[in-house]
Amino acid sequence: MRGWNWTEFISNALLTTCVSVWWYFVIVHQRTFDLKLRHDVYPTLNPLANFLALADDGKNLIELRADFGRLEDLIATLDL
Repeated sequence: MRGWNWTEFISNALLTTCVSVWWYFVIVHQRTFDLKLRHDVYPTLNPLANFLALADDGKNLIELRADFGRLEDLIATLDL
């Protein structure tokens, strides 16, 4: 019966470690991750011909790309 006690102890230790690692990722990465829901890239939602006429000289497009980069980094971090 002594061997089963060690097996159960190791199983519980692994479970505790997994839960601790999960909460580490939730506390460290999830709380700092925040995306804007809308980026006004164009001055109007219906541009007629000039799709490169960006609002605020492309500032919102740069912010949009930065948000996607942060999202890709978070996915790469959590995709073990």
